Amino acid sequence: MDAIKGLHESITTLGAGICARSPEMMLATAMMLFMYCVFDEQEAQFHAHLEGAKRILSCSSSSQRQHPVVQFLNSWMLYCETLSGFAQPFRNTQHPPEWLIPSKEPQSRPDLIVGLLGCSIEVFDSILSINKMRAEVVAHNAQDTTGTTWQVRVALEEKLRGVRQTFSPDEASQSTSDQITTSAATAELYRLASLLYLLRVVPVHGDEAQRLFSLQQAFAALEQVRVATSPWPVFMVACEARTEERRVEILDILDSMDAARNVGNVRITRDIIQTVWKQQDLRGSADVTGPVPWWLCIDSTIPVPWFT
Repeated sequence: MDAIKGLHESITTLGAGICARSPEMMLATAMMLFMYCVFDEQEAQFHAHLEGAKRILSCSSSSQRQHPVVQFLNSWMLYCETLSGFAQPFRNTQHPPEWLIPSKEPQSRPDLIVGLLGCSIEVFDSILSINKMRAEVVAHNAQDTTGTTWQVRVALEEKLRGVRQTFSPDEASQSTSDQITTSAATAELYRLASLLYLLRVVPVHGDEAQRLFSLQQAFAALEQVRVATSPWPVFMVACEARTEERRVEILDILDSMDAARNVGNVRITRDIIQTVWKQQDLRGSADVTGPVPWWLCIDSTIPVPWFT
């Protein structure tokens, strides 16, 4: 009821009324605005709800942003903002506002694993940058890598290969060894998925060996994760899986996710993955040029799962 009340008040009260909400009311209202979209695969208004929730958060004061509830919301908003940008990169090619990215704060540790994200802010910031690169590449129908694009790719690749994701002392002391193992594997999976994403968006000659090595590492990380927490890294790994054995592994992983979560976006992710596989297989012996980019295999106007 608090969420419904907050939603009603935020819609009917403009400006200052929204800003006056307590952190708890902000949480209830923002989650009510956009979280249900993840559970309804027919919902096509995710961005509208996301913008509404972002507007509520943007009104929070500096002191409110230090509140644990608002910090939680910031991380969750960054998660959804990044992965919705992945699904539809042309909708917004700009980075989120600085208040939404903890790494912009002087006291922040961008290498720390954020449980809500599944990895570090540093890795998620890389995904944001790759989303923007993909929009530029597709918009200009780039066949060859420009000097600027190549420089950005080199910088991001170096960053993703060198990043060392760690736990905060508090989280390390309060977690079991199994939890640490699973969280570390999940963070590594995100890092490898981001690297695979980059290699596919800005491909160059000689990438295949690196891609195969990263793919092997990603499947090894998946073996350490009991149930994948997000469809996004699974999707990225699936798009690079060319053998029947690897694809069966992916389908088993999706089955486990669906059994544990029973969320509509997992089922849509499966459909998109199978569409990508069919398109790749139609190319037959196209190993010289590599598999067709997955973003050419899907209709970006459909209510996609947002990979959250």
